[in-house]
Amino acid sequence: EKQYHKWKARVVFGGDNIKTADGNIALFQDVGTTPSTMVSARACMAVSCMLPGMRRLQSDCIQAFTQAKMDPNYKTFVSLPKAWWPESWKGMTDPVCPLRLALYGHPKSGDLWYKKLESVLLESGFETLPEWPSLFFKHEGGELFMILVYVDDLLVFGSKKIDTMIAKI
Repeated sequence: EKQYHKWKARVVFGGDNIKTADGNIALFQDVGTTPSTMVSARACMAVSCMLPGMRRLQSDCIQAFTQAKMDPNYKTFVSLPKAWWPESWKGMTDPVCPLRLALYGHPKSGDLWYKKLESVLLESGFETLPEWPSLFFKHEGGELFMILVYVDDLLVFGSKKIDTMIAKI
């Protein structure tokens, strides 16, 4: 009887080995994300504990970064492992291809993912505060819904209707 193994892998951009077209180490002036704060998390927890019927959920976004497309202003070309080369690449020395989706490890991926999530949440009627840009809230039908973003993890607060809202998002 054959035994099968299930393997899990993560494709990660080698952010520690980025070079320019002429072979020099690439330097990024602006590497950042929009972090949440413990103050915003505590405030959400306090509000959710004071309102009857509020639920608190935690979610890890599946394949978060690859949901965001690379910005054309940050053209990046990558080498692929030989096992992934298509037949048409046989005989090539070191082919590269453009990176189309943000990958974990790329200096701009966090920002690209955040912009993607932000646009989806804003289109869904959520608002944010300049003081806490990673906190999204929505008033709907007399109810309050809040989503606190930390990289690709979400703290979600709301009534039972929050499940339907998350499914739409």
